Amino acid sequence: VATLDYAAEDALNREDEALAADAMRRLDVFSKNQKLSKAEISAALAGFDHRAFGEYLLDHFRELDENRDHEIEIDELREAARRWRKSTRDRERAAERARAGSGREAT
Repeated sequence: VATLDYAAEDALNREDEALAADAMRRLDVFSKNQKLSKAEISAALAGFDHRAFGEYLLDHFRELDENRDHEIEIDELREAARRWRKSTRDRERAAERARAGSGREAT
């Protein structure tokens, strides 16, 4: 049952799609071709509300660019948003478990 819960939780959702659409709108600053280059992301990052996501795009650009065209297209961006959400959630949960574990040691 837990596996099914995680599968549903990890699936692409509306928040991922909204983040991807917003990122494309705000970061596609040079060509305005609905594709993001590393240069575009870097140039527009300072004014982007979701800076941590923008930094994730830069840090993971090669693996996110699945078709290897040196640009992130909207489908790749949606998947990037899903992966970023999942990795952020997993880090937060690991930190919660670590805090809970250290709390038990103190008692």
